[in-house]
Amino acid sequence: MAGSRIMIANALEDLTPEQFTKFTARLKEPRGDEHKPARFKQGQLNGQDHQGLADLLADSFSGNAVSITVALLRAIDAHRVAEELGECAFTHGESVQGKAFDATHPQIPPHYTTPTPSKCLSYAQSSNSYKNIYPVTSKSIKNRVALLITNIPLRSICIKKMENALDEFSKHPKLKETDSVFVVISSHGKLGAVLGVNHKPDEPDELKVDDIYDKLNAKNCPALVDKPKIFIIQACRGKETGSVLVEADDVAVREIEEDVLRYTHKEKDFIALLSSTPHTVSYRHSLRGSFLIQFTVDVFQTNLLKDHIEDLFRKVCCVYRLKLLFFPSILNLQMATKDRCTLTHHFFLFPGDLKQ
Repeated sequence: MAGSRIMIANALEDLTPEQFTKFTARLKEPRGDEHKPARFKQGQLNGQDHQGLADLLADSFSGNAVSITVALLRAIDAHRVAEELGECAFTHGESVQGKAFDATHPQIPPHYTTPTPSKCLSYAQSSNSYKNIYPVTSKSIKNRVALLITNIPLRSICIKKMENALDEFSKHPKLKETDSVFVVISSHGKLGAVLGVNHKPDEPDELKVDDIYDKLNAKNCPALVDKPKIFIIQACRGKETGSVLVEADDVAVREIEEDVLRYTHKEKDFIALLSSTPHTVSYRHSLRGSFLIQFTVDVFQTNLLKDHIEDLFRKVCCVYRLKLLFFPSILNLQMATKDRCTLTHHFFLFPGDLKQ
């Protein structure tokens, strides 16, 4: 119940003053039938701020409070806020439209099916920015490749092996046919570098993050020119913690043709999601592993059919924020960081207008 109150209050804070006024007015209207009494009397609503209305909704509608709030937000055309509230509720196991989900274990949502060309949504096709998306075809999807480097105790690798893997990947024969690549690296690290198994303070075994990007830039990997290159890196970036305790009064409530010569930017169409902010450590669950990977999987499973990559990464960051709100004892939980974004278009993994 406490989680519902926080989520609803945060959603209401995201409304504009005009939207908040409309939302409050909606609470005085009959519940779907003009012969039924209003949800609340004027006296109950007078002077209520975001938290006050959240408490009122939670106390009055219990387990249905989030669903009712989502419906009311949609009624006043606050669709973005409604969508984010619904997603946050799903992520944290709250009841939405009568269904409760266990957020403690990653799972495939009931409505999620494996995307195929015939089942892709038409969001990108109908979007005003449709002409500004990276091209994706049925053929390019079949040629997608990804590189996964996981440096764990049972599979520890040195930096030389990481570099060799990146070099081999940059020459992969499918890169000419794919529309994008993912590179996922999970290892120890420090600011600006990933560390290998042989790393010691006096004998460094490290790979600079700049060198990771360089392996796939336009100069070293022309097959990926004008194609999105998505990096997800789980590694520490320092020794500091990523959260602080603050007083309430101190915070405002609230994608080349061959044989054609042309110039291109050396590093373009990149985006990365890092597990922590600069100078801070990055934590993993002892049994479930990386928080970054857990949250990314949850967000992608729920949203990859309708959101482009930048929005997907933003929603992963939102999960970090909400986890700290709901579980304040986890003060060391990091904030994921979108980094080095040079995308020039939106990239949808499965756009609606999928050319064969």
